Amino acid sequence: MVARGLRYIIALGQVLRLAGPHMRLSGSHRLKRPKPLFGKLLCFGKPPLFGKSLRFGIAVALLCPLLTPAPAAAQLILQGAQPQMLKRQPPGESKRPARPGAAGGSSVRSATSHGLAQRPAVVTPTGPAVAGRFAEPTLFGTDLYLNGNGSSLKLTRAGNGVSAELKLAGRAIGSPDQLCQVDMASTGSLLALGSPDGLPRYRIDAPVCPIDLDVMDDAVIANGPDGGACTFTQAQCRAEVTGLWGPKGTSLGPKVRDIERERGRADAALRDVFRQVLARARGPEVTREAAEQAGFSSRRSMQCANYVAEDSHGFCNTRLTQARVAGLRARLSPQATAEARAQTPRPAAAAAQ
Repeated sequence: MVARGLRYIIALGQVLRLAGPHMRLSGSHRLKRPKPLFGKLLCFGKPPLFGKSLRFGIAVALLCPLLTPAPAAAQLILQGAQPQMLKRQPPGESKRPARPGAAGGSSVRSATSHGLAQRPAVVTPTGPAVAGRFAEPTLFGTDLYLNGNGSSLKLTRAGNGVSAELKLAGRAIGSPDQLCQVDMASTGSLLALGSPDGLPRYRIDAPVCPIDLDVMDDAVIANGPDGGACTFTQAQCRAEVTGLWGPKGTSLGPKVRDIERERGRADAALRDVFRQVLARARGPEVTREAAEQAGFSSRRSMQCANYVAEDSHGFCNTRLTQARVAGLRARLSPQATAEARAQTPRPAAAAAQ
C-alpha cells in the first residue's frame, strides 16, 4: 500500500511539473537540462529501488521534477508580444533628416536610427487666415462693382501712390424713376491713411463726395458720407457709394468652392480673435464688445443681401468677415493697446493721488 501511494505521489509530481508549459517570446535560445540516468531509475524504477521508507519516498517525489527532463512541448508564441527589434540603417541611406524643399516632402526629424517609421511633418498655419494684402495682378487695373453690379471702381498705380476712377450709377434728384451717371477720377494720388482697421486705407478727398477705401486682395470696402450716398447737385444725381466693391456676382460661380473654404477659415478666425478681445475686456467693455459684434453680424447680413447672387457664392459675407478679423487683430496689437490705455480716463481718486 505504501509503495502504491508513493507511486501516486510521484505521478502527481510529474503532472505538476508538466502543468506549467514553457512560454517563450522567441525561440532563438532554449536552456536544456541534463538527462541523468540516475533520475530515471530513481523516479520510474520499481518499489525496491527506494524501499518502503515513507520519508525517502516523499523526498524522491519532490526531487523527481528536478532530476528528470520534461517531454518536448510546443512553444506558445503570443501574437503581438514579440519584442520590437530595431531596424538596421541601410548602407546607402543617410541618417540626416531631409532638408526643406528637397525631394520627398517636408523636413522631419530622422527616426531611422531608432527604428521608427517616419511621419510627415504637421505644419500649423501661423499667419492670419484673411485677405488684406495688396495683390497688384488681381486688384489694380481691374474693374470692381458695387454689390457685384452697377457702379464701377478701378484702382491703378500712380507713381508711388494710387489713383481711382469711378463711374457712379444713380438716380436723378427729384425724379427717382430716372437713372443718371456721374464719372469721377482723382487728379492725383489718393490720400493714404495707413491701416487703422488692419487693411490699407485710402481716401478719395473730393469735397462733393469723400470716400474711404479699405483695400483687400480682390475687393474694396467703401464708406461714403453719412447716409452712404453722394449727392451731385450740379449733375442732379444721387448715387450710392457705401458697400463692398468686388467682381460681378454672376462671374463667381467657378470660385464657389474656394470661397466656401475661405469663409470657413474666416469664421474660425473671427471666433478665435473675438475670444481674445473678450479676454482683454474689463467691466463694461465686455458688454460693449458683445454689442459691437452683434451689430456687425446684423450689418453684414443687411449689406450682403444687396450683393448679386450672394446666396450662391457668399463672396460678400466672406470678405466682410475677413475685414472684421483684420480690424480686431489690429485692435489687439501692442501699439493699439498702449494707445487705448493712454486714452482711457483715470478715476478721480487715482488722479488725485
